[in-house]
Amino acid sequence: MWIVVKSGTNSDKTLFTFSPTGNVLTNAEEVDKNRLAVAVNTSLLIRSVQTADSGLYRCSQHEDSNLQKPLQVLVLNVLSGSADRILTLQAGSSATLTCSLTCGFVCPSPKLLWSDSNGSSLQGGAREGFLICSNITSSQLFVTGLQSSEQIRCSVEEEVEQRVYLQYLIQLPGDINVIMNRIHF
Repeated sequence: MWIVVKSGTNSDKTLFTFSPTGNVLTNAEEVDKNRLAVAVNTSLLIRSVQTADSGLYRCSQHEDSNLQKPLQVLVLNVLSGSADRILTLQAGSSATLTCSLTCGFVCPSPKLLWSDSNGSSLQGGAREGFLICSNITSSQLFVTGLQSSEQIRCSVEEEVEQRVYLQYLIQLPGDINVIMNRIHF
C-alpha cells in the first residue's frame, strides 16, 4: 500500500493498494493517472514533479487489518522558481528571481545559494548589482543594472554538497528567458 502525507497536512491519503492476487487498486480521488503510477516491482513513479507533490510517501505491507510493516519511506522535497518579470530586458534593467524549496515533511538544513555564470557565489553582496533576500526555504535575487546577458543558478546545498539546482538565463537585449533545469541526486 502506498500512502502519502502531503506537505502542510497531517492526514494520510491512500494512493495505491495491492490485492493478494497482485492487482493494483488506485484511489481515483487522490491519484492523477497521467503523473502517478506503480511499477511492476511496486515502486512509486511520479512524472512531472510539482510543488504540490511534496510530502512523506510510505509503502507498507498489511498482514492483517491493523498490522503495518513499513517497506519504504520517501520524503519528497521540491525546488521551484519563478521570475517576477518576464519581458524584454534592456541594458540597465532590473529583475527579481525567486527560488523556493517546498519540503515534504520537515525541511532538513539546506542552504539556498545563488551563483553567476562563472560559478562565483553571489552571497553576501559578493558582486555589485545582486542583492539576496532569503529565509530557510525561499530566496529572492534582485538583479539591478544588468549590462550583459547572465546565467544565474539557485542551488540547494546540504552538507556542502549540491543536491539540485534551477538555472535562469537572462538575455540582453532580447527577452528574459527562464530555463529551469532540474538535476536530481
